[in-house]
Amino acid sequence: MLPKTVNINFKRLNEMKKIFLFFLIFMALNIQLNAEVFNIANGDVTGLITAINAANANSEADIINLATNGLYNLTAVNNTISNPNIGGGNGLPAIINSFSGAGADITINGNGATIQRNTTADLRILVISGSGTEVVINNVIFKNAKATLNGACIAAMWKDVRLTINGCTFENNVLTPVGSNTEDGGGAILIHEGFLTVTNTIFRGNTAPNGGAIKCLLSNMTLTNCTFQNNQTTGTGNNGGAGVIIDGAKFDGSAREINITLCKFINNTDIKQGGGLFYYTYGNTTGTIDKCYFKGNTSPSGGGMHAGVDNSSNNNLTISNTTFDGNIASGASGGLNIFSPNPSNFTVAINNTTFAFNQANGGTAGGGGGVANFGSTLSFNNCTIAKNSTNAFGGGIAGHGGSITLKNSIIADNTATNNFGAFGVNNIQRNCASGGFQANPAPYFINGGNNLEWPQRTDLTNNGLCTPNITVADPKLDNAVKDNGGPVPTLAILAGSAAINAGSGCTTTDQRGAVRVGNCDIGAFEFEGVVTSLFDGIIIKTRPIVFPNPSFNCELNIKVPQELIGKKVSIKLVNLQGQEITNKLHTITETEFKWSVENHLQGVHVLIIQSDHNQYHYRIILGEK
Repeated sequence: MLPKTVNINFKRLNEMKKIFLFFLIFMALNIQLNAEVFNIANGDVTGLITAINAANANSEADIINLATNGLYNLTAVNNTISNPNIGGGNGLPAIINSFSGAGADITINGNGATIQRNTTADLRILVISGSGTEVVINNVIFKNAKATLNGACIAAMWKDVRLTINGCTFENNVLTPVGSNTEDGGGAILIHEGFLTVTNTIFRGNTAPNGGAIKCLLSNMTLTNCTFQNNQTTGTGNNGGAGVIIDGAKFDGSAREINITLCKFINNTDIKQGGGLFYYTYGNTTGTIDKCYFKGNTSPSGGGMHAGVDNSSNNNLTISNTTFDGNIASGASGGLNIFSPNPSNFTVAINNTTFAFNQANGGTAGGGGGVANFGSTLSFNNCTIAKNSTNAFGGGIAGHGGSITLKNSIIADNTATNNFGAFGVNNIQRNCASGGFQANPAPYFINGGNNLEWPQRTDLTNNGLCTPNITVADPKLDNAVKDNGGPVPTLAILAGSAAINAGSGCTTTDQRGAVRVGNCDIGAFEFEGVVTSLFDGIIIKTRPIVFPNPSFNCELNIKVPQELIGKKVSIKLVNLQGQEITNKLHTITETEFKWSVENHLQGVHVLIIQSDHNQYHYRIILGEK
């Protein structure tokens, strides 16, 4: 039987396409029409309250625009929430889930405006309530809120609340609990059983018993490019975290995730654990901390950060490309304190990270000027742990149970004094120590290969090796953590360092994001040369960029800062023995140009670019044409 012939009316089909396209456009316009916009005049608090109430009532995705750089003073209680965890007066109406479509129930565009408490009485700014409520707040300054229960400024405490904060500032918000309520927290924000995303936001001078700025309770959280500075925990706090406290991720079947990227924790002061950050999870949780900077924070334990878990499984934390610099603990762990009741419960991987100039001043409390590990499965890869100190033992690393593996890492120039005579007055263990090292003498930790320790030991019982077969040689470290390029300050290795070309199986880039070249270097910093001031004059702040590296066609691209336009530079290629291969003068006429290498030798070489003010060194690989 022959198949039937199907006649297609193309004209009719095109008409249907047009109708369908019109329908899509109509639906898009309808969605926009359903998003009611409220423009609030400068200082019009009544108008702002009216707008939130209207948005709660209209089942639309609403937008509230504040006046550019406006000021909204909250002077009276608008509502009181009868909840034992977030009770007290609020200056603005609670935001509820009124929109059933995709997107935020309310978006508040601050345009640089300030919303602040302006009364002597306690007054929280805002509560977000109702399961699934979604709120976006952009570019608002929140100041001077004060409450006696969780979330002094913003409290979001209902299941699956989604709060997104972009480009805001939270300043001088205070939580002062009444009585012995030791679990309350969040001087700026509380998120409970929800989802919190914060980007490009500053938290400064906020105070609470736990989580001076943020308390994240059983919630997933993503922090990106935020600064936590001069926040503090006070009074009766039971946990800590002067910048942020994380007390568990989501618990109801969602993927449990905590992600903190490009954040700075600076000069926060804590009374319990975790000067900058307190991190604690309850199983099946993945946490990442990447490209962050912990500087000058203080706490009794974990001056920079405390990371711990309960007796549950599958807790994983990765810390990468991060610097702990100059944090102080009055007890153990100047930089980072880690706790796990069982090694199988908590796996911590630390990569491309620097611990420098941290102090643990707690005597017999556990030492660990840089890091103290109480029970986790801990690994370091391409890390630099240097110039930390303790008045107990283990100036660099102190291990108390669990396991510690070192690979491609520098442990150098750490100091310990053991002022309190733990394990014998002479047993100070400058770089590494184990809490049970009398029964289990050095070397203490697992050797993953290619580690470097310094200085030379003067007493075998006084300074045991960190790992078996570790190389003892001078890494020639810089004298301070500095801006060497990249997202956070780093501790550079200098020319002649024993770490150069001594690694294997390294991370593909160093802490700054610079590609590792040839035989990689030990530690967090890949040696690419040192910017050296040759003469008095202007120091070029942006070093030239040389690429590709490796190069396989005898040609390099060189990108230079604008201030070199019109100047002559010397471009020299030398081998690793210092013999000159070629040297050319080049007048810079544009910010990017090509430079050809004639009659070069294959292999690793040093390229030197010299201006009248500076000299830049690069290790490059040249291959066959």
